[in-house]
Amino acid sequence: MDWVEPFLEEHEDLREYVDLIVVPPTGKEVVAEFSEFGDHFNDSDLFDTGYEFLVHDGHGHGLTRLAQYVISRRKGNGHKLAVSFAMQRACTAPTNDTFWGGRKAFWQTHGEVYANDVRRKLATRGVNLGPNDEYMPELARFRGDPEAVVSFDGGRDHIRKVCQQRGWACDGAVTVKGRGPDVDPHVPTRPVHENLMPELAGNMVKKNPDLARKTNAELRQMVYDKHGPTK
Repeated sequence: MDWVEPFLEEHEDLREYVDLIVVPPTGKEVVAEFSEFGDHFNDSDLFDTGYEFLVHDGHGHGLTRLAQYVISRRKGNGHKLAVSFAMQRACTAPTNDTFWGGRKAFWQTHGEVYANDVRRKLATRGVNLGPNDEYMPELARFRGDPEAVVSFDGGRDHIRKVCQQRGWACDGAVTVKGRGPDVDPHVPTRPVHENLMPELAGNMVKKNPDLARKTNAELRQMVYDKHGPTK
């Protein structure tokens, strides 16, 4: 292997990784050393182009893309950054635009009947969906949950904050480690804001004057039954 030393003299930074130069790693070997690569290679073309040379001596010897990936990982870099080095392309961070890109509005996926019911329940809690807001059913604890209303500008930050407060694990455009929630989900909460209780109870009495005979406690329960959380 009389080519090895001349090659390393030109690329001293690779001398520490001469084993990867002399015998380039295969895809299976990379997966065996870094299991994440096995989980992600279908999302990129690194697995298919891994044997291409990034640096070579013109005689079929050099640094392959897979070898560069291994070097990056051994230096402590994560999977995505190592892929970007191996593919020689920028590693782009997710933004709110990329997060919302391609996502249909909730009324398109769940239908107008569901959407109108959500809007009505949100309105009873003093929340109106604006042109820059979206309702995310997957974030809702109950239908019409105000915390499921997410603005287009601060979408990822809002989702991260809500998941952190609840202790929900999330992995994807937003990553949050799961843990115990700040509030015990088994402890009863007040799903109807206290300030709205008199108005809602008064509206019910206007529609049905006979309800005026009910006690305050009974009226409160009726308001809760009508406007409380539903799955």
